[in-house]
Amino acid sequence: MNDLKPIISSLKKILKNYDLTTSFIFGSLANKDKVPHNFNDLDILIVFKELTSSDLKKFKKEIRQFCSSKNSEFYIFPEFRGGPVKKDVTSNKKIIQLHFSMWKDLEELKTTVGPTQWFTILRNYQHLSGKKIELLVENPKLKPKDIFEWPFQSCLDVLSTNKLSYHRLCATKKGVIRRRYIVSASKKEHLATSIYYVLQHTKNLLLTKNVEDLSLLQKYFPKFSKAKEISYFITIKEKLRDNDVKGIDKMVVRKRAINYLTELHKFVSRLK
Repeated sequence: MNDLKPIISSLKKILKNYDLTTSFIFGSLANKDKVPHNFNDLDILIVFKELTSSDLKKFKKEIRQFCSSKNSEFYIFPEFRGGPVKKDVTSNKKIIQLHFSMWKDLEELKTTVGPTQWFTILRNYQHLSGKKIELLVENPKLKPKDIFEWPFQSCLDVLSTNKLSYHRLCATKKGVIRRRYIVSASKKEHLATSIYYVLQHTKNLLLTKNVEDLSLLQKYFPKFSKAKEISYFITIKEKLRDNDVKGIDKMVVRKRAINYLTELHKFVSRLK
């Protein structure tokens, strides 16, 4: 069956025990009932009204207990790191990574998430609890300057190493803080980061035309010199979703991603 409904129902039961401003599912599974791939990210954004260290510890414990319970259809595991992170997991079941994007309060969320991310979220999300996000955040008007969500050079810096940069909410004696970590990346995480930077920034470019279909890149931006290459990166993403990365050379993907982003940055800088 590959049915997501029981998983979402269990998540709602956990979430109702916390004082939340909002929570919702976003990303590729936002409004899906079935799991389409061998490896799936269920992206869940949660905004707390007020978050204490004890609440954060309790929440993570409850999620881990839920994920460790036996499931005949899926292998489910939690990911509390923020960023394009994917563990190397093998299973004879379909794999679901519950990828949590957690925020201490609404102000922290508003000042961190960029216009293109909001534009995408507001077009496709599944409400879980609290207020609906469109009542809390205005739909932004996208401009060329918004296309690169992260500074171009920082993207190249990340892709030029075997390191992974991510953030995570941490419970401390002084309260909840957001820490940034730099660690060695697994092959899957390295590939996911390369693909994420390419596809996300390309999608942001298309959103300025109110289009999301990556295959239409050449139609809407025929003067972009690397437009035809988007099919290569889409293929790599599909392999990641199928948990099939054995035959992929991460160094080749990295080099092509850097070249692609360099040309995309030049192209975007000429747009008005």
